[in-house]
Amino acid sequence: MKIVIASVLKPLDDTRHYHKLAKTLAEVPDNEVHVLARQSKKEPTPEHPTIHFHSLLPVPYTSFQRSTASFRFLRLVLQLEPELLIVCTHELLLMATIAKYITGCRLVYDVQENYVLNIQSNETYRGLKQKTAAILVKIEETWTRPFVDQFWLAETCYLSELAIPKDKAIVLQNKALSYRHVNPFTLKEKSTISLLFTGTVAEETGIWEAFALTEQLHNADPRFELHVRGCCHNRDLLRQLEKTAASKPFVSFHVSTEPIPYSSIGQAIEKADIGFVLYRPQDNFQDKMPTKVFEYTAMGLGIVSSFTLLLTNFYKLYQNAVLFHNEKSHVDLLLNELNEKIFYPNENEPLAPLLWEAEKGRMLEAVNRLFA
Repeated sequence: MKIVIASVLKPLDDTRHYHKLAKTLAEVPDNEVHVLARQSKKEPTPEHPTIHFHSLLPVPYTSFQRSTASFRFLRLVLQLEPELLIVCTHELLLMATIAKYITGCRLVYDVQENYVLNIQSNETYRGLKQKTAAILVKIEETWTRPFVDQFWLAETCYLSELAIPKDKAIVLQNKALSYRHVNPFTLKEKSTISLLFTGTVAEETGIWEAFALTEQLHNADPRFELHVRGCCHNRDLLRQLEKTAASKPFVSFHVSTEPIPYSSIGQAIEKADIGFVLYRPQDNFQDKMPTKVFEYTAMGLGIVSSFTLLLTNFYKLYQNAVLFHNEKSHVDLLLNELNEKIFYPNENEPLAPLLWEAEKGRMLEAVNRLFA
């Protein structure tokens, strides 16, 4: 079967999504997978000879190149004539429905975000621009919905939030790709304590809270240091963060405007003691399970986390987190709780709810149903 997986901005050759989708589908005999996105690879690798790469955007790109990427996407899909087309962003939905009409392929919308709620909740857009962007995305997703054969949802809450037909929906959470067995531990035994912030670096994901909290902890106990690995789409914010990080010798800051290789994130998680999950209390975060929660738990990191009911119930299962309310909380109390807490008293079992393997089987079953 010929399969096309398409995004726009992400270089899918070394991202979590590439490892999850492309590699899983390429494991099936006779499958040929084509990845359309921003790429650094040009040819299949010896490890995965059936995965091919096609670039929709150069690096760097102009606003004109970004605005015309969907037309290049349509041209490539018509050339490839896939049997299965998977789009990972709303930006490609309109052209994907045209491609489906012409080629007769099955169409899957891999829903990684509630884009409308994100636009309404975040500060990327303001005023009329914010309302216009939200309306346009809403129209796009609503108009194309009848033409989509399956919706793969990264979060259970998207079923109700996006009014997706249940008979077409498959929940496939972005769970961890690797793990290690973890024994109970405390921070008392550590000579240094490595704090980690990974993923999207933005105000709403709690980067300033991470800086402020680390500084307070470091001033109270010099063992604490912070490592930041991720992508920041806001160039102005990135400049501010770089300046702030440069003034703090206990902060290691490796962030760019481009998604950094997933392998780099994995290496940082392996070396860390505590992971930060400090999302601000916004509507678009309340019912979501951040991928890094699965990753940190599967690799046995302790977690310092903001509060949502979903997260709190998850942490109770593994007893691996200390809840953080705001950066003005009394640092002595937090430090005492961190030092006294026994993380993972029952180890990081059960592992199955943390790992992609369970979702992987369900995804392959969903593909089979499309062609039954």
